[in-house]
Amino acid sequence: NTYFRVVNVFMKYLHQTYNIELFKIEYLKEQKTIKAIFTDDEIKRLIARPSLDDICYSQFRCWIASVIAVNTGARISSVVNIRKQDIDTKNRTITFLHSKNGKPFKIPVSRKVIDDLEFYMDAIDTDSDYLFLNSDNGESLTGKQLGSSFRKYCKNKNIRTTSSFHSLRRWFSVKLLQETKNVHLVKAVLQHSNIATTEK
Repeated sequence: NTYFRVVNVFMKYLHQTYNIELFKIEYLKEQKTIKAIFTDDEIKRLIARPSLDDICYSQFRCWIASVIAVNTGARISSVVNIRKQDIDTKNRTITFLHSKNGKPFKIPVSRKVIDDLEFYMDAIDTDSDYLFLNSDNGESLTGKQLGSSFRKYCKNKNIRTTSSFHSLRRWFSVKLLQETKNVHLVKAVLQHSNIATTEK
């Protein structure tokens, strides 16, 4: 398409300067690929509450991050920045202070999600405000670290469809669209600035 643009500009110049008949080369249309999302069975395996006897902290952390992403559609950068005080167990909401557009947003969640969060917080029992910590130094986790850890978590769960944390967000958006049939609602919940991103 870049070459075609150059040829079209040159042909326009010839037309204007030498009155040569103008013809335009049509651009090639991009082949749209549908990105893979998790299957419902894979989601069940990812968010099934683990036994504390046979799970390491990294996998435990990935489990609760999956629970949050599947139920809120939040981006990885929003998930890793959740603090304990952002979780309102009484009103059953999670407030995400870190978002792509810089505006905090609040998402309601089910009683089961709150139960899972309380189970996780009781088990880790740390003084840190942050929900997700680096097991090496106890500092807050980065999105890159969670993404890498999540790929290993998927491998451990024998999930082959995809190992992208963002696929949890895609799964959430597909399910929300199927339920509501309202792409504008999905756009608002996902905090997209452009409807084309949601439609894709």
